[in-house]
Amino acid sequence: MFNFLKGSVLLNNNTPTEPLKETRTRDEIHEDLSGQTKLVTDQGLTADQYSVSDPWIDSNRLSEEEEEELSGILVEYDMRKEEIIPGMKAFQHKVSFRKNMIYTAILTVLTVLYYQAVFRNPDYDIGKVLGALCLFVILMIWYLPVRHIRNTVKAVESEHMTYRLEISEIGFLILEDSGKYLVRFSTPSVSVIELPVCFTVCVSREKVFIIPKRCIRPEDMDEIRRRMQQGLGDRYVVKEK
Repeated sequence: MFNFLKGSVLLNNNTPTEPLKETRTRDEIHEDLSGQTKLVTDQGLTADQYSVSDPWIDSNRLSEEEEEELSGILVEYDMRKEEIIPGMKAFQHKVSFRKNMIYTAILTVLTVLYYQAVFRNPDYDIGKVLGALCLFVILMIWYLPVRHIRNTVKAVESEHMTYRLEISEIGFLILEDSGKYLVRFSTPSVSVIELPVCFTVCVSREKVFIIPKRCIRPEDMDEIRRRMQQGLGDRYVVKEK
């Protein structure tokens, strides 16, 4: 006859055996993860504009038990100019290109209307000023992202930082001094753009991780690609340029 006490099995002779260990599937770990938090991290790059003082990422803070159960393929990486430029361009195109095109179209129409009015009435000085202002705003809409990429390259090259993350079956594990944070593949804002030189990991509209392919071990490349494709579905996009 068996007596159960606090997860240990006691036989009739009262000799304790090893505690029973519960085996949890990855799906169960995925459902039970605790510690929903907004992670502010030095890893990754930021967009040229954002509406909060420190861009954050929706993530799960893993407990010590969860850290032991959930692990991934470790990638240690740095970033170079030839990876940052295409990676940031792909990110900007995804999060702001459509918005910028809409603004440009509206401002173009306004510019035409103002200068039509000026053509009919050459003394319409306010129209001249407002038309010029619209043209200036259009210029800045497309210039500021380019300047932001240039400044980002300078900042990264001056810091010479190395970053670390893991790619698991269910998401990206961000390694911080305070522990591991899981950014789930299932989060709608998370997507990946695969470029010839890097993976552009968009984790929000304000934050992006650029993971150079040169920093991934060749034997890990196919498995990492499989995990991201399987976890993200149509939010994983391959671009040749």
